[in-house]
Amino acid sequence: LPCLGDGTATEVGVHEGRPLVIVLWASWCRVCAEEAPEIEAFYQAHGDRIDVLGVDTADTRDRGRWFAEDYALTYPSVFDADETVRIALGVPGVPAVAFVAPDGTVAELVAEPGLTADSLAETASAAFGMELP
Repeated sequence: LPCLGDGTATEVGVHEGRPLVIVLWASWCRVCAEEAPEIEAFYQAHGDRIDVLGVDTADTRDRGRWFAEDYALTYPSVFDADETVRIALGVPGVPAVAFVAPDGTVAELVAEPGLTADSLAETASAAFGMELP
């Protein structure tokens, strides 16, 4: 999928032996807007140990870029207008978060609203078998 910022091709789920949190979001999603600061806080606190990748889903590239800039998202995001990742994960819509183990398996999938930085850390700790402060 193309990087939301510069369009560079990025393979979702390909990372160097580190846990990965895939965040499905869209600019038109009110819950995504509420959760955006929480996901950014999680990334700031744990991005040195866990990779985070946003997937702008069923959106337009311009609106996705605006959303990422407006919420000051510093983790990378890709653009997925065709919802390829959402469909592959089998979730009904956004928001959704997949916790992908270093071996590429989905260890946990959360498709309910109300995520916080703390709940993300708790789920990541359990899913990846690691202790997060």
